[in-house]
Amino acid sequence: MPAIALMVGCSAPDDTEAPPNGQGGAEEIDPEQAEAVEEVYRDVRGIYIDAMSGEHDLEDLRPELEERAAGQALDSLVADVERFQEVGQVFEGEPEISTEVTALTMDTDPPAATLEDCWDDSNWRPVDAETGEPVPTPDKPERRVIKVRAEQDDSDAWVLTEWRPEEGRTC
Repeated sequence: MPAIALMVGCSAPDDTEAPPNGQGGAEEIDPEQAEAVEEVYRDVRGIYIDAMSGEHDLEDLRPELEERAAGQALDSLVADVERFQEVGQVFEGEPEISTEVTALTMDTDPPAATLEDCWDDSNWRPVDAETGEPVPTPDKPERRVIKVRAEQDDSDAWVLTEWRPEEGRTC
């Protein structure tokens, strides 16, 4: 049985770092850019939830996902969906979202941002895809921090490049 932590990306060690600001101190976060980063995150999260719920086939969603996620983030999200499909599980409900852009710099190449989400899956549970019966889950906190890195591409669009749960860190 897959661990519930898999729902939000591979549980690799956290090496998502805040982007450097080049000044050694805190840099003010541009609210317009921060909103753009959060919007991309919400879009990717929605695509992921649609795939995990079985509402849409991953292959149908892949082009839209690939426009907004790349690298480790894309690989992690796709692997989660595929892993749960392989064991015949889907998810009912929807996790709650609470995001904050914690770092953002336009002075790096490429510009980069770090976002944290307090992922609350108390209303999002795995069920057997055929029977709809709830699937037992490990005893883990229902709320945990997901750390995301986004980078701006050549067209100035934000793309998620890392998606990592911080195992053991609750919110």
